[in-house]
Amino acid sequence: MKRRPPDADATAAAVRANAEARRRWPGVSIAIDDAGGRFYFDEADAARAVEFFPKFLRHLKGEFAGRPFHLLDWQSELLIRPLFGWKRTADGLRRFRRVFLIIAKKNGKSGMCSGLGLYMLHCDREPGAEIVAAAADREQAGIVFNEARDMNETSAALASRSETYRRAIVVPGTRSSFSGSRRRGRRRTPPST
Repeated sequence: MKRRPPDADATAAAVRANAEARRRWPGVSIAIDDAGGRFYFDEADAARAVEFFPKFLRHLKGEFAGRPFHLLDWQSELLIRPLFGWKRTADGLRRFRRVFLIIAKKNGKSGMCSGLGLYMLHCDREPGAEIVAAAADREQAGIVFNEARDMNETSAALASRSETYRRAIVVPGTRSSFSGSRRRGRRRTPPST
């Protein structure tokens, strides 16, 4: 992958966009800047990640079923753009490697996370990538993975470059895979009555 040189204008615009997002959604994001030149913002990679959703994915259920998957503003501005746009100046790798996301029920977590996993599977340019939808139990992990599997199968472009199995999606060209798994450790037990 050819690295683009840091663009000071794109970085300054991303810092301003982060400040605006923090004003629009107070308390839900951290202040992000270039940390004295240690990081820069790659507008092309940020836009590429956001554009993947409506270009390749469709909603599967509810009133939007069959329509292109357009991210909500908060999904784009607080998660996807910062996650894929901010890079380390030293090596061009992503600045953010982990995300801790807490969102109330019925706010689009599963669909967004399914799409995010598919983006990383098909477009992240990492040979041998292993994407895992993990959760406290198999049913929860299955919700995200099954939605990703169905999204993948309903996209002719994605389906043509991957093989779909019951518990995994594989891209043979990059030897990358996406699967669902429950967290190892203590089993969830129902509350006593």
